[in-house]
Amino acid sequence: MFRKDPFARQQWNERLVSSCTRTQTDILEHAWSALRPGGWLIYSTCTWEQAENEEQIERLIEKGAEFVPLNCDEAWGVLENAHGHRCYQHRVKGEGLFIALIRKPGMAKDRDPVPVQPNSNDEVSGWLDPTGRFTLLEKESELFASPGSWEHVVSRMHEVLNVTAPGVPIAEFKGANWRPHPALALNELLNKDAFATMELDREQALRFLRGETSFPEGSNRSHTPRVQLVRYEGHALGWLFAAGERWNNGWPKEWRIRMR
Repeated sequence: MFRKDPFARQQWNERLVSSCTRTQTDILEHAWSALRPGGWLIYSTCTWEQAENEEQIERLIEKGAEFVPLNCDEAWGVLENAHGHRCYQHRVKGEGLFIALIRKPGMAKDRDPVPVQPNSNDEVSGWLDPTGRFTLLEKESELFASPGSWEHVVSRMHEVLNVTAPGVPIAEFKGANWRPHPALALNELLNKDAFATMELDREQALRFLRGETSFPEGSNRSHTPRVQLVRYEGHALGWLFAAGERWNNGWPKEWRIRMR
């Protein structure tokens, strides 16, 4: 900030303004594309450069955006113009900034919320830290764990929002059974004593993280638990699931590393 940082004042030049303007334009292009019809966009910067502020809003207005004035108390000292609101530090209680509210034309179609149901699965509950109290919530064939102390807050959120993940994902329904979710292995909620473990050396751990399935021979036999928590130097990594005489790697494809 200019007021606090002498270097910020020294580095200012017209090229910096042009560079920041291009960055702001790119950010707004993506934000505007992501905004659904009828949606609101709050645009705020910590600069007074017109190229980064009013000119950006004007460009969106040309695309059809509706500028929405803010009802600011006169005592706040905020100055309003045709495309935004300016806060100067000699007029407001705070640092200088620019802010504008715009609305995308149209109306979004209402989307039916994805139902979330409480689930008191005793087996899955045993996969969690026994010292904690959790609420299990089921959504789209996944079970999520939410701290019991937040139960009323989570419940209220579901009444007014479409909650993507109502907690930590801990189990997913595959076939006819619940099996541990990849995220559970990496979370402090995990009760490590609830699962058989397989210790991997460094090379085996790297193969696991690459999504490969080559592991010690003889480790998958009829008497061996069908789910194994794999660890490297005592740190949980993920899951192996028995499939006949081989193991299926439970590390998600999108998480796999490519190093060799």
